[in-house]
Amino acid sequence: MKNLKENDFPQVDLPVDYLAWSNITGKVLSTYGYYPCKIKAGIFALCLRGSIRVVINLMEYVIHPHDFIFLIPGSFIEVRETSKDAKVAFVGFSSAFMRTVEMWKIATGFLSSLISNPIIPLSDKAYPIYRDAFNLISRVLNSNEVSVTQGMMMSTMSIFIESVSGLHGQKAQSVTETRDRIIFREFLQNAFNYYRQQHKVSFYAKAANLTLSHFCAAISKASGKTAREIIMNLIIMDAKGQLRGSTVRVNKVAESLGFENPTTFTRYFREYVGMTPQEYRNSL
Repeated sequence: MKNLKENDFPQVDLPVDYLAWSNITGKVLSTYGYYPCKIKAGIFALCLRGSIRVVINLMEYVIHPHDFIFLIPGSFIEVRETSKDAKVAFVGFSSAFMRTVEMWKIATGFLSSLISNPIIPLSDKAYPIYRDAFNLISRVLNSNEVSVTQGMMMSTMSIFIESVSGLHGQKAQSVTETRDRIIFREFLQNAFNYYRQQHKVSFYAKAANLTLSHFCAAISKASGKTAREIIMNLIIMDAKGQLRGSTVRVNKVAESLGFENPTTFTRYFREYVGMTPQEYRNSL
């Protein structure tokens, strides 16, 4: 993890352009349970055994064997619990490397699906194919016998992204998409980009070209949460990361999150966490 700077939410990127391992254990994964963090890298993973309870982009999931996971850069993640036998294979690409293959351009058509559906269960026939692919990439990258070029890994990442697109396309055929769900996904994407600057639900309703009442009803129906709750959950998750991962003063944390008045930030934090920011930091 990089050294924290003031006003930074703890962010995780790779120290090299690409990494791959086929035997990440639950013990290693649990190190990400001490604080929520933001993933700057692009991570493709496959659960080989065991189970992992994790929060990704504000939604809690239980990852099971045969589950394929893709975390796009900017994803929030917090590992809450892992079984003793948990084992995961992963291939990761640094944020800088992902830009070289125009990941966002390739993923534009299903970006919203990636944000709200980062986990895809693989069929019994597909699973061994993906398992073998992860094993092969891991062996290649961790061997001195094969000369790995940037072009090879650019092609590998493109294949992974196109594969995810296909998996989401297959899933879309069996899941009825609704207008409310589309509004929610677009809102979630906007909230990720602007939650530090824009706290008012009216901003996001305007961006969606909807009346405030229509927008709020759609978000509530699609997610079971209010738009305000989602915005504030992002803010609180960010605040917790800063309070846990740095010694930056509370008023600076408030400022980084768009609160001109630290008292307002403290009131919001207490409303959602049940204690003040300083009390939260002291409890760690």
